[in-house]
Amino acid sequence: MSEWGIALIAAGSAILGSITTGFFAWKAGHRQAAAAEAPGQAQAGALISTVQATLDGQRRVRSVDRRYQVCVQYLSAVDEVRSRLFDGEPGDIATSLTTPLSEVSCAEP
Repeated sequence: MSEWGIALIAAGSAILGSITTGFFAWKAGHRQAAAAEAPGQAQAGALISTVQATLDGQRRVRSVDRRYQVCVQYLSAVDEVRSRLFDGEPGDIATSLTTPLSEVSCAEP
């Protein structure tokens, strides 16, 4: 065999070896990506659950704070009505007491 034949066989072997190695590397990469997809989806789901729970908690806190504010307003109105009654000027008692209560819904949030 001539030197050219040996050179062509060596070059062909190198190219075939590169193609084979590339193919197996590509297959391994796809297997790793497929294996990592399920844990990634699970982690994303857990993160969404955590964010949702945090938002729900904040919503409940805002609702309780609003109810507290209305209770304070109502007690202030009751105190005002009490002082008017003791001073002898009742005024519009019904409006004074029902205005703060109209801001509270009876349904739980």
